[in-house]
Amino acid sequence: MESYVDDLLAKAKKCCDHPEVLRVILSRLIEYGVTLNPEKCVFGVTGGKLLGYIISSRGIDVDPTKIRAVLEMVPPSDESGIRSFLGKLGAIRRFIPDLSFAIHPINNLLKKDYSINWTEDYNEAFDAVKRFLLSPPTLMPPKLDHPLILYSRATNVSLACMLAQEDDDKRERVIYFISRTLLDYETQGATPQQRRRLRIIVAKYIIIEQVLYRKVFDGMLLRCVDIEESKKILHESHSGMCGGHFGGHATARKIHRMGYFWPTLEHNTVEFVRRCHKCQEFSHEIHMPAQTLQPIATPWPFSTWGLDLIGKFSPSSTDGHNFIITATEYFTKWVEAMPLTTVPGSVIAKFILNQIICRYGIPQIIISDNGTSFKNEELYPALWAHRTSIKTPTGATPFSLVFGAEAVLPLEVEIPSLRISLQGILDEDAYREARLSQLESLDEARLDAEQRHRVYADRMCRQYNKKVYEHDIYEGDLVLRLDSRIDKKTGEGRKFRPKWLGPYRVMKDYGNGAYLLCTLEGEEFGETVNSLHLKRFYA
Repeated sequence: MESYVDDLLAKAKKCCDHPEVLRVILSRLIEYGVTLNPEKCVFGVTGGKLLGYIISSRGIDVDPTKIRAVLEMVPPSDESGIRSFLGKLGAIRRFIPDLSFAIHPINNLLKKDYSINWTEDYNEAFDAVKRFLLSPPTLMPPKLDHPLILYSRATNVSLACMLAQEDDDKRERVIYFISRTLLDYETQGATPQQRRRLRIIVAKYIIIEQVLYRKVFDGMLLRCVDIEESKKILHESHSGMCGGHFGGHATARKIHRMGYFWPTLEHNTVEFVRRCHKCQEFSHEIHMPAQTLQPIATPWPFSTWGLDLIGKFSPSSTDGHNFIITATEYFTKWVEAMPLTTVPGSVIAKFILNQIICRYGIPQIIISDNGTSFKNEELYPALWAHRTSIKTPTGATPFSLVFGAEAVLPLEVEIPSLRISLQGILDEDAYREARLSQLESLDEARLDAEQRHRVYADRMCRQYNKKVYEHDIYEGDLVLRLDSRIDKKTGEGRKFRPKWLGPYRVMKDYGNGAYLLCTLEGEEFGETVNSLHLKRFYA
C-alpha cells in the first residue's frame, strides 16, 4: 500500500491477491474508525492517476495535462513568465534527462547581472524541452532482485544522473532522471572528463632541472619555450643564418629536429612563413584563373567587335610591315585584318572606320586586347581559312552567317560540286529567287547560331570555373603584382629577381577581376591590373 496524506493506493501483483490486500486495509480502517467517501473510491483498476502521475502496470507516466501546459506556452517575455515556465517543469523534471543543462541559459535570466532579452539561444533551449516532451519516457519501478545501473554526466554548469534497470527482456528501462545546476563556487573545478584529459596531457611532459620538456614518440625530449622565445626561433630557423626560407611545414619539422616545442608550433610556423616578405616576393606564379569565365554575350551580328594588335614582328615582313591589326565579330566570328608598318592612333581609327563602320555599321561595343603574332604573308590565306571554316560555338561558318550562303572554294571550281553544277543550269530569275530564299532564311540561321553559342558558352564556363581559385581582394587591401619584365618563354631575368613587386594598395575594384592600384605613398597606376597578376600581401 502507498499513502500520501489522505490518498491511499492498494496494489497487488496478482488479481487473486488483491481481495486479501483490500480486506486487510479495510479491517485496519474500521479498527481505527476511518471512513471513506464512496464517490472517491475506485476498485479493481489496472491504472490510475496519483499525485499528478499516471500509475499502471507499465510504470509511471507523466500526466498529459502537465505536458500540454508546457507545450502551449509561448516564449516568456518577463521574469514572471520565466518563473512560470520553470515551475511547470519542476513537477515533471524526473522525466527529462539533464534538464538543468538544457534550461541553463533560461535560468541565467533570473540572475541579478542579466537583463531579460530573449534571443535565439534562449529560444533553442525553450524549444528543445518542448520537443522532448512530445514523447516522454515511461519510468519503471525498481525491482529489488535486479541490479541497478547508474549513469552520471558532469558539465561546467550542471550535474546529471540516470538510474536504470534491466527488465525481464534484458532491456534497459529508466527509473529516474535527476539533475541540478552547479553553484558558482562549484564551477571553478574541472569536470571528470577534463581531469581525465588533463592526466593524458600531463603524461606527455617532464620537468628536468626546472625546465619543461615534451616527450615525443621517438623518445626525444623537446624543450618547451614561451612566446618570446618562439618568435626568435621562428625568425632564426626560417630567415636567419640557419634558415633557407623553406615552407611552413618544412620549417616546423626543422624546429622539431632542433629540439623545441610549443602547442601551436605548426600553425604559428605556417603563418610566419605566409607573412614573410621575401617569400612572398619570390613565390611561384599563380597559374590558376582568379575569376570565373565571363562570356561576352552579343545579341545580333556586328554589334560587338574585338580589336587586337599583333606585333612588333622581328624581323619585319617582306613588305616592311611590323604589325597586324585584327577585328573579330563576336556573333558570326567574322575576322577583318590589315598589316601595318606603324601603329599611330590615326591608322587605328582609319581601320575601324573603313573596315568596320563603313561595311557593317557602327558597333555597340569595341573590345581591345593583345594577342599572339603570325607572318604577314600568311595573313589573307589565314583570314580566308578562318571565314570558311565551321566554328564550334555557332555550328556554322562566319561567311555563311554574314552573307547568307557558303563561300565557293577554289576546289569546287576545279572539280565542280553539286551546287556549282546546279548554278550552271539556272537562269537569272531562278538564281535570283534562290538567293533571296537564302537571305530570307539568314535570320533563322543566325538565331540558331546564337542558341548554339549560348549552350557552348555555358559548357565552357562550367569547365573553366572548376579551375578557378578566387582571390579575396578588396579595396584598401595590400597586394603584390607579378613582375612583367620577366620573359615567360626564355626565363630571362628570372634568376635572383623577385617574381612579385610591391606591396601596393588597391584603390578601386572595377569588378570581373580588374583593379586599380597605387603605391603606399598614394601614387596611382595609370592602368588597371588583372587579378591573375595579383596576390594578397601579408604584413
